[in-house]
Amino acid sequence: MIEALSLLGGVTASLRPAAPAAGEAPSKSFGAVLGELVGSVSGSLKAGETAAMGAVTGAVPLQTAVESIMQAERTLTATIAVRDKALAAWSEISRMQI
Repeated sequence: MIEALSLLGGVTASLRPAAPAAGEAPSKSFGAVLGELVGSVSGSLKAGETAAMGAVTGAVPLQTAVESIMQAERTLTATIAVRDKALAAWSEISRMQI
């Protein structure tokens, strides 16, 4: 699963930001923002996995492990909800008549 998220980073790297108009402050492109969010989700999932392994070995207190796992679950749930909304929007756009 984490490998699938890291593949999205390669997709977003191919998106090029538009050049800012004269007098405008440069802003991040959609691809850059999406890449940061995917990296954040991946980091959260890895932290939860690491905490779970630490709890199994006894290196991490159980409460800390559970909190980390719950945070990873909330992050993953939110990411899936955003993905579902994006797919629904794409489906709606694809049904529009030209």
